[in-house]
Amino acid sequence: MGYSYEELRPGVLTDEGQRRFLKVRDHVFKLLDAHEIATGERMMAGLGLGGTNWDAMACIDRMVELGEIRVVARGERLQDTVYRRG
Repeated sequence: MGYSYEELRPGVLTDEGQRRFLKVRDHVFKLLDAHEIATGERMMAGLGLGGTNWDAMACIDRMVELGEIRVVARGERLQDTVYRRG
């Protein structure tokens, strides 16, 4: 089974998921403030949140869904996709 935001999205909306989302969001914004653009892999690196990389990726996809960040270039792998602030 591969990554599916639709399947993981409900978990992002739980209390625990929202706590994870806010940590990912803070990390992503700090990274984008420093570098303007970043790959999904770079955004997920060093988070130390527990859970899986898919959980972190779902938080990133939620940020896209909310218009906080946007995709600049779609990568062959999700980790290679490039993002910037929305």
